[in-house]
Amino acid sequence: MKVYVITLILLLCKHFSRIRANNEIKNVSQERSIISFCPYTNPETYILQIKSLKIIPNPPQRGSQFIVEGQGTLNEDVLVGSYVLLSVTYGIIPILNMRIDLCEQTRKVQFPCPISKGEYQATREFYIPSSIFPGRYIIKADAFLENNKRIACFIVDITFIPKFFLKQLYFNNNQN
Repeated sequence: MKVYVITLILLLCKHFSRIRANNEIKNVSQERSIISFCPYTNPETYILQIKSLKIIPNPPQRGSQFIVEGQGTLNEDVLVGSYVLLSVTYGIIPILNMRIDLCEQTRKVQFPCPISKGEYQATREFYIPSSIFPGRYIIKADAFLENNKRIACFIVDITFIPKFFLKQLYFNNNQN
């Protein structure tokens, strides 16, 4: 699970950062997004600026593939020494807190480091194993350059509902 979470967060931190309209953060698609900016940060000051972001399906489901498509601008080079502070909670229980070398992780997805500033467009496919426990997961990725300037900060808030409850909801809604 850690590799999937880290890969998703690194992809998002690497390519995206801003969704702003009317001085409020808005979802890129009409659906409720599972990704938001970290509270108490200003996305306009992020080194990454988002132009578009789409998750298919939204929200992703356990035991299935999902796609992240995005486009954005990186306003400074990401050099060796850049890092991500990653935390994952299951409900209110912390299950992971770590500092990750950003360049080391980007190399694992065939993206060389240093990363030059400029325009980026990406489409990545991920698999969420069905073995992930149902429940609410909150993943926070706060990425920084080697000089501690914030690249971006994202929160992924996703709830995996047990398949039994999904079947019951479907059955009950179609009874009427």
